[in-house]
Amino acid sequence: MKKSLIIFIFVFAAGIVHAQTDKLEIGIEGGPNMTNYTLPAPNYEPSEANLYKFSAGITGQYDLTRHFSVKSGLIFEQKGYADVIDFTDNYGNFIKTTNDPNIFSYLILPAFAKISFGNKLKFFVNGGPYFGFLLNNTFISYPSNNDHPLIFNYTDHYNRFDFGASAGMGLERKILDKFIISLEARYNYGFLTTFKYSANSPYGRNGSADLLLGLRYRLGE
Repeated sequence: MKKSLIIFIFVFAAGIVHAQTDKLEIGIEGGPNMTNYTLPAPNYEPSEANLYKFSAGITGQYDLTRHFSVKSGLIFEQKGYADVIDFTDNYGNFIKTTNDPNIFSYLILPAFAKISFGNKLKFFVNGGPYFGFLLNNTFISYPSNNDHPLIFNYTDHYNRFDFGASAGMGLERKILDKFIISLEARYNYGFLTTFKYSANSPYGRNGSADLLLGLRYRLGE
């Protein structure tokens, strides 16, 4: 996986160097996301909740034709879930419920194909694989008798690399002379399990639904 990621970066960089600059667009995109974490039954069935996090990064798009493009980028994205825990006293009386977030911070490298329709206001669909590198994992626990959270770093317990697929659709419009603004809804699903020791432990897969606002600049004349 690591070798594949490095090869893709070099190939993409070489393509940019030799590309016709008037067909190349670079920009930024980001926005909120809603995460989910798939834990197949009957191996592990905790009560869990979605997290609301964000993604943001730089993007590059190369137009092969008027309606077909390839795009990539380097995106920081947070994924994960929250354990929903009910606390009771020694007599079984309910005390409180906590949502303990388990947050995965990834650096994502997508490899997308994109098809667009229209003239001034364009509708587009895009999708393809993505490669992810886990930067950090943080688990935040809220004890029953203490409102101050306990923060744990379990990064070493999880696989550093992730691989999955993304699909999205949205609208974009050219503004000013060389700028394009876009709004996209995208879903990402991971194919690889996150936990290193899946034989006796939860082997979930990360997913997220993103709402992305983007701004690109078209290079060249």
